[in-house]
Amino acid sequence: MTQETNRPWYKEPMVWLVIAIPAVAVVLNVAQGIYATATFDGVVEDDYYKKGKAINMVLARDNNARQAGIVADLDFDYEKGVVSALITAKGDVAEKYVTLKLIHTTVKNHDQTLLLEKQGDRYVGSLEPLAPGRYEMHLEGGAWRLVALMGLHHLNAFRLQPTSGKAG
Repeated sequence: MTQETNRPWYKEPMVWLVIAIPAVAVVLNVAQGIYATATFDGVVEDDYYKKGKAINMVLARDNNARQAGIVADLDFDYEKGVVSALITAKGDVAEKYVTLKLIHTTVKNHDQTLLLEKQGDRYVGSLEPLAPGRYEMHLEGGAWRLVALMGLHHLNAFRLQPTSGKAG
């Protein structure tokens, strides 16, 4: 004859296994919630609707660059913190200043907007150190804009050409 022993519930290993699984899930979810609220990813635009409406105006600037035959050769000197642009076109580029926007593709805090001033035949401006990652470059004059994507390895020289104008 077997003798049954009545052990208290807290001495049963199966009870602790059943309690441990949901307890670990709760602890991990609380930790993930704290991390999500403590860090800001900065990916979502606050005024996305307004930016969406402005796309047609921006496309007209791309078309102006294509029609004027504007091409820019950018030179980055990361050690000195200087960027320069040689801009060529079918006609004369009359702007005294152009704007170079370096837009980090994932972290808004790494974006830079540089004002390049005409010095001789080049436009020159100061450059802060770039964080690792991909950047979208926008070189903008009064009525035109050139756009390109700078890869993960930041180049010392880069050529910006008008977009093709084709969707997709």
